[in-house]
Amino acid sequence: MNDIKFRAWDKKKNDWFDDDWGDLCIELNGNIYFAWNGEIMDDYTDRIILLQYTGMKDIKGVEIYEGDILQSEHYFRYQVVFKGDCWRCESLKNNRFKNRFIGRDLKVIGNIYQNKDLLED
Repeated sequence: MNDIKFRAWDKKKNDWFDDDWGDLCIELNGNIYFAWNGEIMDDYTDRIILLQYTGMKDIKGVEIYEGDILQSEHYFRYQVVFKGDCWRCESLKNNRFKNRFIGRDLKVIGNIYQNKDLLED
């Protein structure tokens, strides 16, 4: 069974949420709150983007999350997305390998938030 894990991009800080300062609480309706010592302090719903762990690792053993940018051994780059009922890689370039399933031959080279330059052709 795969772990259900998330990482959180903080749009205000333009960096990953640092859980050393508190916790994020996610309600079933999708609202996200910042909590300190078990007490809700602030509404972070519009500030945080949650990215789910796919349950897979790349060729080097790095966990693959939604929004990661992967590269194949042939230097094709893909963005990890959840489409339909499974995790997929969407091509970032106009190549003959438009979309593919995540495979162990890929490696994480960045993500769509910190490495926008990798999204360009």
